[in-house]
Amino acid sequence: MPDTTLPVRPVELPEGAVERYARHLSLPGIGLVGQQRLAGARVLCVGAGGLGSPVLQYLAAAGVGMLGVVDNDVVDLSNLQRQIIHPVAAVGTSKVHSAAEFITNLNPLVTVRTFDTRLTRDTIGAVLGALNPHIVVDGSDNFATRYLVADTCADRAIPLVWGSISRFSGQVSVFADGHTLRDLYPEPPAPGTVPTCAEGGVFGVLPGVVGTIMATEVIKLVTGTGTPLVGRLALWDGAAANMRTVRFEPQAASADLRHKNPQEQQEVCAPVPAVTPDGIRETPVTRWPELAGSGVRLVDVREPHEWAGGVLGDPLRLPLSTLKAGALGSLDDLPRDTPLAVYCAAGVRSRAAALLLDRAGFTDVVSLSGGINGWWLRR
Repeated sequence: MPDTTLPVRPVELPEGAVERYARHLSLPGIGLVGQQRLAGARVLCVGAGGLGSPVLQYLAAAGVGMLGVVDNDVVDLSNLQRQIIHPVAAVGTSKVHSAAEFITNLNPLVTVRTFDTRLTRDTIGAVLGALNPHIVVDGSDNFATRYLVADTCADRAIPLVWGSISRFSGQVSVFADGHTLRDLYPEPPAPGTVPTCAEGGVFGVLPGVVGTIMATEVIKLVTGTGTPLVGRLALWDGAAANMRTVRFEPQAASADLRHKNPQEQQEVCAPVPAVTPDGIRETPVTRWPELAGSGVRLVDVREPHEWAGGVLGDPLRLPLSTLKAGALGSLDDLPRDTPLAVYCAAGVRSRAAALLLDRAGFTDVVSLSGGINGWWLRR
């Protein structure tokens, strides 16, 4: 993959830093130069809530030279179950000021810039201009901010470390080198279709797991160590204690979507595969002839009585009920890197089947949204 090391100028470490960062200085991949690069880095964290809490804590502890914090919310008592940067004494006060106080107490060698404002198209330019960050970390909790930050970072070629959480699960990726949020999710979900944390709840420790991964990606980018999550989406299922990653590629329509007016964006359909919230790659059923022509094997997961009504192409036939029982049927002898396109009647069972096939070891599975009904009704 391309070199994603950031152009951060190493700076001399201040007095007292050698002892504080001793474990980094002796760590291969970071060492003195890596620590000096951290000291010279400027990172903007969007949100000082659940994800922002561990991100800011660990980046401050790691010695990032300048941390910017943007949030216009105040600390609420219900936040304290997961937003561990804020103490009880901060309830009712500004989140950015509470976070800044914590950071300063943890590591006075770090400079903190606070922006007690809501990010909008009118304010984001001023915030970025004031900090000129090497990296932006998005821990926001609403889709308007997520897409605004992602689109702006893509246009300005600022690497973006992105994360989201819901109930027991979370996602993390790094958008750089042409990859953007819209490659995964071309459009925000319709209002009311995704529950908020207040509506659906959130496992208290989940932001700590996901936010720590986000902080890890920042440190990797700054120091040039390890392999960042560029072009990969990491998915953490806290209930099952399962972490996996799926790959994605830049989509040609992503730039067009970024530059459409908000009122027009719903009318544009990006050529996916996108990635669903459960980590399954999905593409419209109208693409099946193209996929079949490129060597992808079609898999029909409907039940046998449904096949009499017609199929797409010459599919391998594997009822979802058989797959749920633990059998792979006609797929049992296939190499696990065989590309598969799974379909059903309407696209619901194919997603469930794609997830089971992924867990069975198949590494290139896509679900055909809309199903065979969508193909028949395409006109």
